[in-house]
Amino acid sequence: MKAEPAKALILAITLALAVAVSMLFLHGAPRAFPLDDAYIHLCYARNLAQGNGFSFNPGEPSFGTTSPLWVFILALFIRFLEPHLLVRLIAGICLWLSLYLGSAIIREQLREKSLSTPVKVFFIFFPALFLAASGNFLWIVFSGMESALFCALTLASIFLLIRKKPAWFGYPLMGLLVLTRFEAVFLIPLVLLWQWFHLEDKKKMWGILVSIVLPLAFHAWAYFALGHFLPTTRSGKLASDLFNSGISLKGGWVFFTRHILYLWHTQQIFQPALLLAIAAVLSLIWTNKSKINIGPAGMLAIFALMIFLYHDQFFRSTQLLTPYHNFRYQVLFFPAVAIGLTAIFGRLYEIGLAQKKDASAIIWILVIVMVPSSVFLRKWHTLFLDQSRHVEEVHQLAARWASYNLPESSRIACFDIGSLGFYSDRYVIDLGGLTDPKIYPYLRKKEVGGYLEQERATHYIELGTPGSERMVGVRKDEGKLYELKPVMYFAGTRVREPVLLHSWEMKVFELDWLEPKPEN
Repeated sequence: MKAEPAKALILAITLALAVAVSMLFLHGAPRAFPLDDAYIHLCYARNLAQGNGFSFNPGEPSFGTTSPLWVFILALFIRFLEPHLLVRLIAGICLWLSLYLGSAIIREQLREKSLSTPVKVFFIFFPALFLAASGNFLWIVFSGMESALFCALTLASIFLLIRKKPAWFGYPLMGLLVLTRFEAVFLIPLVLLWQWFHLEDKKKMWGILVSIVLPLAFHAWAYFALGHFLPTTRSGKLASDLFNSGISLKGGWVFFTRHILYLWHTQQIFQPALLLAIAAVLSLIWTNKSKINIGPAGMLAIFALMIFLYHDQFFRSTQLLTPYHNFRYQVLFFPAVAIGLTAIFGRLYEIGLAQKKDASAIIWILVIVMVPSSVFLRKWHTLFLDQSRHVEEVHQLAARWASYNLPESSRIACFDIGSLGFYSDRYVIDLGGLTDPKIYPYLRKKEVGGYLEQERATHYIELGTPGSERMVGVRKDEGKLYELKPVMYFAGTRVREPVLLHSWEMKVFELDWLEPKPEN
């Protein structure tokens, strides 16, 4: 067995790589995130840190965040660091951990391989290099959302638990993973099944109870304290027709083909890479006809596929958004492809792709994979900067204007509530249904005038393209319950697709409530 790099060396190199790509990708970035939803988490974190409870509007309990753990982590430090610096620091740490764990998984797989030290070192670091060169992955990592944490915890859970001697702290990490994003519950039975067939000491399997009890305890608390066992965000998106669900072969096929279309628009290199990664995973799982061998790489691929199938059948994006989103929900796609590609290249090298065992094969791999990735990295960096500026110049500016110009008693209704809630210091009425389930029947009718009346709204912010009016129907009740008086207008430069999810413009209206007509 040839020598291999020590864990400390891998930690150091991946740390240096994470720091370098973070500085490059964030160079020139304003104090803004490309996703307005990031500020919803920050609102919850700030309220929690200030003693206002788990709430979006201070002191009004709600379960409008899909990632409680992300909120708790932000709440621990938000009083000490500027919010954007805080989020980017945590995201950078998660990026480092993802790079390290991707390399560590390959290191474990290559331990018994008789490869030369330079070749082994190359394959060990290839997943980290691949992820660091993926602009889409870096865009997701620094988008302000919980995705980077979800990726790091997933890799850690699989690395620590899919082994003959599982590390005990892998179980609480998997429990925290479920609190990062609830669909992580799919990983628990996968780990349980793997350990049942592979562990000689079955007593170690009891640790899985920690993975179950930890998130269950929080969700039980949420049920009694917040009124809901699960976050209300999914139900809100379904009510507003932002997403659709239901078992449908046709719908699932369209959802799948639109993801392929997305890859074609944004990073063509990933389409052949995906095919190669699938081949790698199949070769890793089905080593021969009599034995199935699923290791960490195979488990990651299966888990990533299960998350995709869940969205494919139960939480599909609409036609408006699907080809032009950002893969945030499918973030595991990137480490799964990176590790799968490493496995297939390693297998090809081992069986004689490079008969002389020289550096030529490695050089070709770098040229074929890394050069196109670096081209897309630059494009994603530009896209990240443009979209962050857009949120700063439209969403944040509208919120700051409201803070300076509207009375403290104002109650502002809007569909995109993140920046508005974080910067306006005004009560925000969520027209997207993320924080208040009482709006659901109004959203289903596309007629929310009665809800605005119930919530005593004083102002309404209408989004431009993609518009909010088609989803909420504020104008349907205009002239019956109120009149909309234009107050202010904010517009931004249209950022090129394929991943902008927010409005090019925001129109602020004052709601002039009409007196009820006397009955005859």
